[in-house]
Amino acid sequence: RLEQGESTEASAPPSLQSMLAYLDAEDAGGYPPEPLREAAPVPKPHKADCPEGPAADWSLEEVSQYLSFLGLSHIEEKFKENAVDGAMLVELSEEDLCKELGLLKLQAKKLVSRLPRDNLPTAG
Repeated sequence: RLEQGESTEASAPPSLQSMLAYLDAEDAGGYPPEPLREAAPVPKPHKADCPEGPAADWSLEEVSQYLSFLGLSHIEEKFKENAVDGAMLVELSEEDLCKELGLLKLQAKKLVSRLPRDNLPTAG
């Protein structure tokens, strides 16, 4: 078509029309009109911090904060309904969490495995 002198802009798909418009603007020295700038960084959503101190001393609110820290805030209500504070949390097994609080196995595993190790009760 170009050899025959026909215009391709009218029959070209929109993406090709856009490219042709870009090339025409570039040839005319008008593109880009201003230097490209880096996009402003998108702020990350605030993630709760892990509560400080021994887990056995955590309050109900700190246990909720720990659940948010793990990305499990959607199960906080179950813990509040059962008044699970830090002292109770460190005593619960994965099986207890699943059976008594209705957590999925992977949720229970995540919750137990990520408790700060120095905060767990010692056996014996």
